[in-house]
Amino acid sequence: MRSEDKVPKAVKRVHEIFEQPTFMERIQGGDITQGNLSDCWLMTGLVALANIPTAVKRTCVSYSTTIGVYGFVFYRDGEWIYSIIDDKLYLKSPCWDSRSTQRDLLVQVSQDGTENLYRKRYRTGSKSLFFAQRRDQNETWVSLIEKAYAKVHGGYSSLAGGWTSEGLEDLTGGVTTELATSDILDTELFWHREMSKVNQDFLFGASTGYLANGKGERDGIAEAHAYIVLEARSRKNGHRLVKLRNPWGDARKGIWEGP
Repeated sequence: MRSEDKVPKAVKRVHEIFEQPTFMERIQGGDITQGNLSDCWLMTGLVALANIPTAVKRTCVSYSTTIGVYGFVFYRDGEWIYSIIDDKLYLKSPCWDSRSTQRDLLVQVSQDGTENLYRKRYRTGSKSLFFAQRRDQNETWVSLIEKAYAKVHGGYSSLAGGWTSEGLEDLTGGVTTELATSDILDTELFWHREMSKVNQDFLFGASTGYLANGKGERDGIAEAHAYIVLEARSRKNGHRLVKLRNPWGDARKGIWEGP
């Protein structure tokens, strides 16, 4: 990625980006996509929380879509704190008047309605956002929570790198436990008492470290990356399957593929 691609190109208010913006009307973890920030740990926390829509709604204590002001709460250092934000969000592409590769390509293809086409393709909907996005092109809650959480930490760059457990604790006020797979003494007991109750009694995250020879991939599982566990099942043939969600979105590779 070029250095100029690593920073936002513009900022607009919600009503200027989304054609029919909604806020927390459709809460689904399956369509959350990580943006241009290494905050997969926060995204996986939001995916997990989205399995309980009422839990997501509790993070926003007050808002006005008309005015464009939102108030969120997070649990930090033993207490609930407020984070109040406006509805300005960052975009990946600059305005039409600024030179860009996308604009130049459109000009070469067609002169008719090019500016409107550029705005529709590159500066409209969730896909145009620089940070967290949704497959639902009009739903805004993920991007606004990410912005409020970044404000608590001092800025978006402060969210680069972290632990899913930290994100879940901040979002819920709950207590988490980090457990290395090598430390599980009784895998049978763990499967039946813990893993099989994912999204019922427990929320589970999963993360990978570095291989001995550097970064790599294991059958489609990315290294140094965070996932959320969506489901755990036992097959009649004795096989056990764990369904993971990658906050990158559609990044399927390897013998095991999932959402």
